[in-house]
Amino acid sequence: MEIKYDTQEQINLEIAKEEVFNPQPEEPNVRSWRQDRIMKKIKPLMKPEWSWLTVGDGKYGSEASWIIANGSQAHASDYSVPLLEIARARGLINDYSRQNAESLSFE
Repeated sequence: MEIKYDTQEQINLEIAKEEVFNPQPEEPNVRSWRQDRIMKKIKPLMKPEWSWLTVGDGKYGSEASWIIANGSQAHASDYSVPLLEIARARGLINDYSRQNAESLSFE
């Protein structure tokens, strides 16, 4: 059975064209509340000198952006990178790379 990875790339290119997702809403909303509720569980593990790798973080690097905003370093990764390119251009993340979660290029 062949696994196709190109579907998400097309979806993300459409999202990037339409700008339908605001990675940093002006006002708190359900998405930001939900993300904060989930991500705050790692806050006790975070140290400024540590660096995190987020895997499958293609929606503008929202997890990496949260980690950076909360005092640690983060590298966003996803198989599809168009939205990560936009996030970096907007200053939401510092670093990103295209990664297949089944065979990461990191040690």
